[in-house]
Amino acid sequence: MARRILLTIAVSAALVYVLAVAYMASQETRLVFAAGNPLAQSRPASPFEQVDLVRPDGLRQFAWILRSPAGADSAPWLLYLHGNRATVASRVNILRYEQFRALGLHVFAPEYRGYGGLDGSPSEASVTQDARHAYAHLRTSLGVPPERIIIFGWSLGAAIAVNLASEVDEAAVILEGAPASLVAIGERNYPWLPVRLIMRNTFESILKVPRVGSPMLFLHSPDDQVIPIDGSATITWPSAATAMPDSARKRASLPAPSRYPDRPPATTRCPALDVISTTRPLSSVTKTDPPGATAIPTGRSGPSPKPGAIVRTSPSRERARTAPFPVSAT
Repeated sequence: MARRILLTIAVSAALVYVLAVAYMASQETRLVFAAGNPLAQSRPASPFEQVDLVRPDGLRQFAWILRSPAGADSAPWLLYLHGNRATVASRVNILRYEQFRALGLHVFAPEYRGYGGLDGSPSEASVTQDARHAYAHLRTSLGVPPERIIIFGWSLGAAIAVNLASEVDEAAVILEGAPASLVAIGERNYPWLPVRLIMRNTFESILKVPRVGSPMLFLHSPDDQVIPIDGSATITWPSAATAMPDSARKRASLPAPSRYPDRPPATTRCPALDVISTTRPLSSVTKTDPPGATAIPTGRSGPSPKPGAIVRTSPSRERARTAPFPVSAT
């Protein structure tokens, strides 16, 4: 009798666990993308325009264009990839578009399927494809050469930016709040689930960053509780994560730094990154780069951020050094 009761309890517990795993797997799209928000009524200050992107698959996609009046023929284009729980019309994104435009950049902000009233359900493959179509529009319809394109991604958009930049040519890449691996974050948040086995949208940027051939700038807040700062540090130089406080490292069950070889220190920089870095006061940020790494000067003073904030550049490859976008040795 006792054995039957124990067997019943074990079977019931196993069934509950299987149902829990199945439920969480079914909720992955909602948890990762938090899509479905309609396009808000907010709009950038004029001049701005909305354009429809021509896609071979016939799906509807649009993007916002904010052109800078200064240096219109030679100014860089910022391909802006927003994060989840947002749309191109979210107020925080609009404020950033206008700041970048004021700095002399043209801004190109595409929307993803499933966001802003567009049909479809987002996935890692689909949003990466949407970013790829936006890049193609810049290159073909607007005739922008790669050496004038900067790919900027914020939060989930940073992971999308890494996917895109690992496949195309660009002048530079800016990542803010970039996750090293969404599947690793999932394992941290749900340690009782076989996340790596059931997660379809892994966004493992740490495996793709080495394929990016242009200068990269990484920005991350030490107060980020969703994507811990050491989750971003491991993308660039995994060993630098050891410089984080123990409490910060324990918040993320990210791959151990020793699993990945160190990236070499930065040897070149792109002045386009200097322009981007002036959007916030980073001049007094605590720098914990490996010996020889180069931090980008900001040209602006401001209140000191909390210790632990990280600003890094990655080395560029040969095509970045020879691009018309001027690149100077440090």
